[in-house]
Amino acid sequence: MLKPIYIIFWVCCISACSYTGKTPINNSLKCDINSFKIIEHKLKTSDSHGHGPDIGSNEWKSVVEFKLGVRGEVFVPPRNTPDWCKFIESTLIQ
Repeated sequence: MLKPIYIIFWVCCISACSYTGKTPINNSLKCDINSFKIIEHKLKTSDSHGHGPDIGSNEWKSVVEFKLGVRGEVFVPPRNTPDWCKFIESTLIQ
């Protein structure tokens, strides 16, 4: 009777030890401040005095789209998604 309980216990212990709690990071899927800085470095949105929209803000994203000539286009992913960063980065590469 106790044997199945021990087996379940050890299976749970082994399973718990194999889980690290971290998911693999794929930089191309992230849309965070680091991605925004990379985009900003490649495509300046501020003037020579450093005046411009805050990096990562909706206004900044609008300027990025404008400079790339894609603002308002239906094929541009929503700005609040990781797909937006992927799209912008791929557009910058072309």
